[in-house]
Amino acid sequence: MQKSHNILIIDDDKMMCVSLKGLLEENGYHVYTASNGNDAVQILNKHTIDLILFDLRLHDVHELSLVNKIKEVSADAIILVMIDQNKIKAVTNTLRLDLDTVDYILEPFDPDYLKKTIEKALYKQQLETSLKSTLIEKEIISNINKTLIEGSIFVIIILFLFLMNWRPTFISLIAIPVSLITAILTLKWLGFTINTMSLGGMAIAIGALVDDAI
Repeated sequence: MQKSHNILIIDDDKMMCVSLKGLLEENGYHVYTASNGNDAVQILNKHTIDLILFDLRLHDVHELSLVNKIKEVSADAIILVMIDQNKIKAVTNTLRLDLDTVDYILEPFDPDYLKKTIEKALYKQQLETSLKSTLIEKEIISNINKTLIEGSIFVIIILFLFLMNWRPTFISLIAIPVSLITAILTLKWLGFTINTMSLGGMAIAIGALVDDAI
């Protein structure tokens, strides 16, 4: 797994912050640290954070509200709450957090367990992001196909209304895909890629082609 992720550690224990930061940086992560909620929010506003390690000691009620505040500022970040195993019930009952974005790691824990938990959480996040991108791409392609079909129907109707003859209409319609295929093959042969500008140029060219045919 490519470990180029950004991790934020929130812990008021400076020695623990230094220890965790060193451990994670050894494994290729880019690590930020914050000793309080305000510092954490500032970092989240400045940087894209993939995972947050939050040491929840339950010293005061502000720690509980901070978790929800973090979710508001960085909704896509995975939150790993480090909590003493004797306090886990109190935390789950009080926070009622969404387990899709918040998970728990019980203290005390060994470094290997922490590393594996982080890798698992980040891998799950990558899969979810990839799935969302795939669904968006499918929706875009579906919309493009729908637009092409509707546009083709309108072109056929307009050509027939102007020409009032199926034969020249059919010849004009054949000329359009042939011209597009020729243009795409020419771009590929010249080493160019299809982008917004080239698509716009082809759309204008098709319009001119239809106009000449009419």
